[in-house]
Amino acid sequence: MQPIRYLRDFLVFAPCYIALDWASYIDPVGPFNITPWNPQHGLAIVWLLLGGLRYAPAVFVTVAIAESVLRDLPGGYFIATLTSLTLAGGFSTIAWLLRMMIPDLGLRTTRHLTVFITIVIAGTAITGT
Repeated sequence: MQPIRYLRDFLVFAPCYIALDWASYIDPVGPFNITPWNPQHGLAIVWLLLGGLRYAPAVFVTVAIAESVLRDLPGGYFIATLTSLTLAGGFSTIAWLLRMMIPDLGLRTTRHLTVFITIVIAGTAITGT
């Protein structure tokens, strides 16, 4: 992949992710800043699904930027780095599993839909934990 294309894609993805994170950061719960919905996570998974795992480092950087800009690093740099790494790894794993189990990315059968739901729910639960 060309570095210019990678940078271009990153410069489109990062502001969209941060804007969705900002828009969904409503009434955070407790000191963990947990919110009831996170559409930016879905964007990251779809971006990794369509572009491939080579975008995982860009997702990590974007999540780290969002943590520092929107949440002022409540746990410090170390915790923010671990959180960003965990989220980027979780998103990448979910995207990879979906790509392996549903190669054409189409939800054309009940089996595809069942696999999609199972992977997304399990991946979200593990990453969130």
